[in-house]
Amino acid sequence: MKTGLLQDTTFLVTCAAGWEQRTRSELWHALDHPRFRQMILRGNLLMTCREDMDTAIARLAEVETETVGRIVPLQAACPVDQSMDAVSVIAEASDLLPGPDPEAGFKVLCSRRGHHEWRSRDVETAVGKRIESRLGALAEYKNPEQIVAVEIFQDVAYLGVAWADEILHKEITRMRKWAPGQRPLNRAELKLREIIERYDLALSEDARALDIGASPGGWSKVLSEHVAEVWAVDPGELDERVLSIPNVTHVRARAETLVDRDDTGVFDIVTNDMNMDPERSAQVLCDVAPLLKPGGTMVMTVKFMTRMRRRHSKEAQDILSRCYEGFEVGRVKHNAKEATIVGRRKATLDA
Repeated sequence: MKTGLLQDTTFLVTCAAGWEQRTRSELWHALDHPRFRQMILRGNLLMTCREDMDTAIARLAEVETETVGRIVPLQAACPVDQSMDAVSVIAEASDLLPGPDPEAGFKVLCSRRGHHEWRSRDVETAVGKRIESRLGALAEYKNPEQIVAVEIFQDVAYLGVAWADEILHKEITRMRKWAPGQRPLNRAELKLREIIERYDLALSEDARALDIGASPGGWSKVLSEHVAEVWAVDPGELDERVLSIPNVTHVRARAETLVDRDDTGVFDIVTNDMNMDPERSAQVLCDVAPLLKPGGTMVMTVKFMTRMRRRHSKEAQDILSRCYEGFEVGRVKHNAKEATIVGRRKATLDA
């Protein structure tokens, strides 16, 4: 593939995984013989049609569906690789887009599927700066009138620009137990949701979260719904659904190494659901405590390695007390065989 404009009216359609054929059928009747291509990740289809973009969007907005999630207009594409050079390639490809209108604010949203040395946030920043420089348009992050979408599938990036209401969001109802976007990756996700409610964790929308031992990403997914940015730290893999969340950054490293980086910044909350000895797990939280702002929230799951549960909890608190205070300890329904410790970072860390 070469960098260039797409020749046909093109959309990315997300749908319930496994229901791609049903999605084709639902959208077939809205347009004039649309064509579909299955992407590398289930639940994603590239759709082209004969109608112009405005006509297609109007028809797609009216059609009733059961399996369709998002419909995103696309106008350009470019090849990418795993290296940081790809970020500049994507930014340059944004020059091909027919907009955004410089008189209205815009926001860049990047959804990335695959493994790369760069993050979705890197792409959003580079594309946003290039558009501002090229058109004089103003990037807005809270209530943008226009969206510049960057949809990445490993070695190809698709780009599109549209007014915010032209990116269609439909409700998936077919064979779905959970509300759209709420299906848990695993039981751990349910656990954190309950912890947030029980301990009344105040997570502001502009906060930053550090999730250590994040794989496969259940806790990172929950945190991403509450805060502006999540660093999901784990040498292992994250679920593709978590990798595609724009405000989640996967850092493939051991948590202890973060303090040696100069790009980490300060976090408002650190969470730890690592399956390891409680003393060692608590020590890792002390190692990353300098990255948490004073008074910031700490959440740790105590894994009971033996039947001596009280001892495990006490040993963990003894280590945590060097860096944290104000502990609340308990169990919730979704981690009845574990304990949860919630605390706050001390103003001054013990040596």
